[in-house]
Amino acid sequence: MDILQKLSDLGFTNAAMLNEASGLTRIRTLKGWVYERFTSENQIETWDNRNKPEVTE
Repeated sequence: MDILQKLSDLGFTNAAMLNEASGLTRIRTLKGWVYERFTSENQIETWDNRNKPEVTE
């Protein structure tokens, strides 16, 4: 599973992997930076339902 690719597909283009072994990721959302640990694509999709990507223009 490529966490950053999955987040990018969902519109979260400003994200960085902080610790690949534990899945710790920093993601820029509409409300600011969020730090999350992801272990599956299903978990990312569930997280996406509660968060919106940062709007950049």
